[in-house]
Amino acid sequence: MSVHAVTLGASICVLAAAPLAIIPATTKWLDQATAKQCITHAWPAEKHDIHEKWCEHNGYKTQPKRYITTYAVKAY
Repeated sequence: MSVHAVTLGASICVLAAAPLAIIPATTKWLDQATAKQCITHAWPAEKHDIHEKWCEHNGYKTQPKRYITTYAVKAY
């Protein structure tokens, strides 16, 4: 077996294994980003209903948007 054949075989193995590592990492990142979008309602207001239905249908949590009211307290 020549050196070129061994090198070619090793290269093919590395190139074939790369997607096995990249795909799960990308899927995890995408799932986390989707979950964050659903819980924070990060979408245009006019598209709220369709996005919320999609999130619920696909098992992502959605919380009603809460508005935080704060009062300034003066410290003496």
